[in-house]
Amino acid sequence: MRLSETQRDVVEVKTKEIKKIAEDYETEKEKLKSDFKGARNRVWSGGSGGRRRSGDGIRSPLQQKIIAFYQKRPERQKQIDALIGEIKEILNEDQLDAFTDIKLPVLEMPNLDKGSGMRGGGRRRGGGGFGGF
Repeated sequence: MRLSETQRDVVEVKTKEIKKIAEDYETEKEKLKSDFKGARNRVWSGGSGGRRRSGDGIRSPLQQKIIAFYQKRPERQKQIDALIGEIKEILNEDQLDAFTDIKLPVLEMPNLDKGSGMRGGGRRRGGGGFGGF
């Protein structure tokens, strides 16, 4: 289905905003992956991977980054969902049917497994780190 000029203008602005949110998320995820890999390599090579959480609740800077990243994800997804909702509001029934076939971005969470050394289980196992990378 073709969009009217007004619809096209709205959709273009909204999709640019969605793309920016998704790109920023992926950039931050890649940076976190790199930081995590560096810390893991330092620990495995006998160096210091930074402070580990101690009984007093102090977290390492990397742990703080991971927590902040996890906490920001729902808000970013909510922003994308709202923009998608705004796009859907201006589409007619035929356009909505076509819109459901479009692949929309999903902000996938990094997976820190037990073998990564970031959560429990001190054993080193293959794979480690963030799932999906």
